[in-house]
Amino acid sequence: MSLVRAGSGVVTEELEAEWRDQLPESTITTIEGPHNLHEAAPRELADVVGRALTHERNTQ
Repeated sequence: MSLVRAGSGVVTEELEAEWRDQLPESTITTIEGPHNLHEAAPRELADVVGRALTHERNTQ
């Protein structure tokens, strides 16, 4: 499982820490931008999602 958060989004560092506590094996990636990364940083978001999907396929 992965969390992709925006540097200026609604997921704060405190919420990120809570996520990490609940799912320590997951990956967390921060992309600089506002909450709507699909509009502000679509290439970066697609790259992160693509890497996560490739990793998931390779570990099954």
